[in-house]
Amino acid sequence: MNKTVKSLLIITGIVVIFIVGAVALLGIQFNMEMKRFSLIETSQRLPSGYEVKTGISDLFLIPNEDGTFISIDAGVNSATDIREMKLLKIDPQKITTVLATHSINSNCCACARN
Repeated sequence: MNKTVKSLLIITGIVVIFIVGAVALLGIQFNMEMKRFSLIETSQRLPSGYEVKTGISDLFLIPNEDGTFISIDAGVNSATDIREMKLLKIDPQKITTVLATHSINSNCCACARN
C-alpha cells in the first residue's frame, strides 16, 4: 500500500474517531440535562393564569374577561391537553387564541377544532 494512502487512511480514522467521540459526549451531556428537567403539575399558577402539563413542554392559559382563554404555546398532544384541562375544569373549546413561541403542533387542542 502506498505510504500516502496509508497516512490518509490513518488521519481519516482519527478524525472519524474524534467525531464519534464528540457526538457521544454531547449525547451523554444532553441526557444528563434532560434528567434535571422537570415539569410542574397542571394547576392554577396565579389568579390570572394556568399551567397545563402536556409532556416535554407545558402550555399556559390566560383567561379573558369573557370566559375564553389565550393559550401560550399549544401543547404536544390534544388528548393529553384535553385531559389536563378537564382537571382544571376548562373547556378546550374556550381557547380562542394561540400564541406560539416556537413551532406549533397541528394536533394541538386549539388547532384540532379548526
